[in-house]
Amino acid sequence: MKVRKAVIQEAIDSGVEEILIITGKSKKAIEDHFDKNLELELELEKKANDELLKVVRDITGLVDIHYIRQKEAKGLGHAIYCAKAFVGNEPFAIMLGDYLVYNQGTSCLKQLIDVYDEYIKYQC
Repeated sequence: MKVRKAVIQEAIDSGVEEILIITGKSKKAIEDHFDKNLELELELEKKANDELLKVVRDITGLVDIHYIRQKEAKGLGHAIYCAKAFVGNEPFAIMLGDYLVYNQGTSCLKQLIDVYDEYIKYQC
């Protein structure tokens, strides 16, 4: 789950407000992982584990995470197609956890968003 969290965190740090995760059969754990967990938050409050509580609340509070289930594993292209109705005509980014690219400064996704905002957004 660390890779997925890194991808989600990069999206949050880049200003993304909504995330769609395409899941498949037996992937309920992914949804549960990013879901708000009141029991966990209360337990962390009781134990005064403020640092971990902040991490738990940051991810669930800073972005809306949605899920679509890919009924059959038909590859990446089909998974992206499953997102068509959700995305509509809005700009979007495809983020995969297969390879992570770290940058000392501005994240790669934020750089792409900045270029879109400056050069493309109003031409479409």
